[in-house]
Amino acid sequence: MTRRTLLVAVLLLVTWSVPTLSSAQNLLSNPDFASFWDWVGSGSWVPEDCCGDPQSGSATYINQFPGPYGVYIARQCVELMVPGEYYELSGLFHIPSGQSGSGWGQLGVSWYSSASCVAGDYIDGADAPIVTATGLWQETTTVIRAPLTAVSAYVYTYNHKSSSGGVFQVSTDHLFFAVTDKIFTDGFETGDTTRWSTTVP
Repeated sequence: MTRRTLLVAVLLLVTWSVPTLSSAQNLLSNPDFASFWDWVGSGSWVPEDCCGDPQSGSATYINQFPGPYGVYIARQCVELMVPGEYYELSGLFHIPSGQSGSGWGQLGVSWYSSASCVAGDYIDGADAPIVTATGLWQETTTVIRAPLTAVSAYVYTYNHKSSSGGVFQVSTDHLFFAVTDKIFTDGFETGDTTRWSTTVP
């Protein structure tokens, strides 16, 4: 066997022995809102898409309650792949400028100890950083660890109107929820340092 043949054989062996990395599987159905199918909530489908896709859209809710009030835009129950693992949760929000009301958009998850997100089996919940910026699509993201007893999870988007009077609209799109090998997010790109500390617990 020549030196060149030996080198090729070694390279092939290395190639075969290294596992192929695949992108994380999004557990949400219809995460880009081609319609409102697979989602429940008070929101409705609109053709405005975060990324300009003419075949897709987003979910929106116009909050007209007279006082401060929060409403689910869209929610979806998913079965967990691995209880106790870390999950990445992210999504995009759009808050139009110049509204008569004010508030924020929110993305979160609620954990349940039974399949199908039975209300009586709620364990705990967690949220990504709220979105308050207006005029542009803004991303929010976080990494959360599922409780060891969690079997299912409700992923939800939320329109929270904080003002008395006025109208407040929030749209959401491009949602993502999957097992991840990350253990934290936010490399200070959000401009918010509240999730960081100078001390070790």
